[in-house]
Amino acid sequence: MTGPIYAERTRPTPSTPDDARPATEPATATAVQGGFPQVVPQTVIAQPGGQPASHRAASIAALRRTNGVAEAQEDDGEEAETTGLSIDGDEVSSADITRDSAYKKRLNSIISEEARSAGLAPVQVRNALVAMADDHQEVHAFDTAREAIQFAVATTIRRLVTRALADLTGDKLSKEVILARLTKEFHGTDQLHKATKVPDFADALLEAVRTKQSTTWVEATTIEEVEPASWTNDEMQHWNLRHYSSKFTAVLGRELAGGIFEIADVKPPPFKELLSTVTLATMTGSGPSTTVPKPGSTMMLTFTSGSATSGHTTAKDWQHIGNIGDTFYGLFYKDQPATGVTPNFIRDAVYYAVWPASEFGEGWASADWLGTAADSQKEGAKTPDDKARQGPMTDVIADIFPQATTRVLKDGKESVTDQATREAAFRKMDNFEVKQHGPRPVDTWNPVSSNVDKIKNWWVNASTGKIIKLPLLLPPEARAAL
Repeated sequence: MTGPIYAERTRPTPSTPDDARPATEPATATAVQGGFPQVVPQTVIAQPGGQPASHRAASIAALRRTNGVAEAQEDDGEEAETTGLSIDGDEVSSADITRDSAYKKRLNSIISEEARSAGLAPVQVRNALVAMADDHQEVHAFDTAREAIQFAVATTIRRLVTRALADLTGDKLSKEVILARLTKEFHGTDQLHKATKVPDFADALLEAVRTKQSTTWVEATTIEEVEPASWTNDEMQHWNLRHYSSKFTAVLGRELAGGIFEIADVKPPPFKELLSTVTLATMTGSGPSTTVPKPGSTMMLTFTSGSATSGHTTAKDWQHIGNIGDTFYGLFYKDQPATGVTPNFIRDAVYYAVWPASEFGEGWASADWLGTAADSQKEGAKTPDDKARQGPMTDVIADIFPQATTRVLKDGKESVTDQATREAAFRKMDNFEVKQHGPRPVDTWNPVSSNVDKIKNWWVNASTGKIIKLPLLLPPEARAAL
């Protein structure tokens, strides 16, 4: 039997039991999609979507990092680029985009492809391009038409998300209301589902919720773009990002009695993509399986150790934080958490995925905001520790722990002092975590061997999906078959 397919969003658990989250929602399909789209024009000064310059999704962050090029040219006395839209050095007028021509036809094919993959109508993206062409205050210069269109997609998504939440405050910022508003703006659940996978959607949603809190909270949670860092040692290779999952696939063994099976083998979860809470919320469950379980069938199950509570999303994320479009990760130095503290969620993990920090791309890191989120709308209330940072992950690491880029370790090993210094830098942020906007593909799931071995000694009720850990908890007829 094959159970429903799950994709997930998990995150470190705050230390207080009151912050425990409910179980992750099911999804019905998996997909493999690349990380952030890297849209890098020649020069962009525009601030799309009206979002504050303190924070952007990866594509917008990449755009903004090119601003210094234009400013440097002007400082050197060179003529500034003309306002409006240019592609590959040629000015593009609104007429070029709208009138019948071979150029318009070439644009239309790319517009249609990019718009529909992001849950938008082509006309919405075309209108965003026209607005850039008619803009007499900002520069919008791109190397290719596709880059210009991807920027128009990002701008349109930001505008729709901002408009959907425009008049929502306080208790109105609930999962149900936010989803209803977003569904209306994107003209249906299917279109919204596609849009939620665009990093700019997650970034806009985070900002739309975050900036509706108190001035105290907004100031404390402003996400700062980090400066580029140069690594002069060989330490970068030791830093990696990990996502731990409590999900696994159980292969059913011998049936003891009444649908109670031994667990013959444990395999990785079937999904190959990490999805955010908001993406999961746009997916419909497949319903219970009608396949009769038998030895050799497989089931998707969730491991619980009994001593730890895995962290998942709650109403606070929707109402107070807005990070419901993100996927979550732990930062590791070699095989240990960078903070030196093993997060609770690892105790419930059966498999994990790893990405070198040098290949992770854009992300943002901070303390876990959930512990203080309940008072986010109160002026003067407690706020998260330290500051939030965004940028390429190797630059984020360097901003938090500058020694990482220059230190030379004896025989490549940290001394007790070196280790303590590193751990202290990351422990400034309570329940330190890394987030990335949108989904992320998983190439390989690695087993947490100790938990895999435990599971193989347990049983499962195939009709309920409940794991049974002790023989005394088995029904009498099942115990008799042992």
